[in-house]
Amino acid sequence: MKTAKEAYKTLSEYVNNSVRNDDEFINEFTSDHRYLQGEIIDLCLELLATCAQDSYAYDMRNEYAHKIAVEMKEKIESFSYRCEAIRRKSEKCKEQATS
Repeated sequence: MKTAKEAYKTLSEYVNNSVRNDDEFINEFTSDHRYLQGEIIDLCLELLATCAQDSYAYDMRNEYAHKIAVEMKEKIESFSYRCEAIRRKSEKCKEQATS
């Protein structure tokens, strides 16, 4: 089993590959176990919530990631259903800010 650091390094190397096949990657995701798809989306939402924080360090290279994360977080929070990952991350950030 890979550690979080090893798993992230594998994903980072995939994204940095100029000949990556995103269609194949997405097909692998959609073919995965339904529960795991939900867990992956939950992780993506946690990542989105992190990137949307005011304290998220960004510069010209990743400014788009921050700005789109802020917009997406606002849109997701306005949906009629609750987004648990964003809610948990927001609560965690508020707790850290007050401690």
